[in-house]
Amino acid sequence: MFLKSLTALALASLAAARITLQVPTNPVVGAVTDITWSSDSASDPQSFTLFLLNANDLPFGLRANFGEVQTSAGKATVTIPNTVPEGPAVLRAVNSTAVDFVFATSPQFDVTA
Repeated sequence: MFLKSLTALALASLAAARITLQVPTNPVVGAVTDITWSSDSASDPQSFTLFLLNANDLPFGLRANFGEVQTSAGKATVTIPNTVPEGPAVLRAVNSTAVDFVFATSPQFDVTA
């Protein structure tokens, strides 16, 4: 019973979140880039953790963890680590305490060197 309740709660929170991630402005290995998002729902979380993932290895393939960001900020300036390989990627906004709960995924883009 507890598991069903937890699952229902998780699905409800995902359905309510309306965060939209944009493609980064400069997705170059080792470079500073701006990541922006919009949020149009009062039910969105106050914060989320921002991941960079290999688009060919979802839901795994973590390339970088940019940490927790405030939803209301609408923007994070990050540096793509030098260890990130070139290739297709996506950004993911996830629940900071339960990273399997995905709030949003960006369109696919290419990280270049």
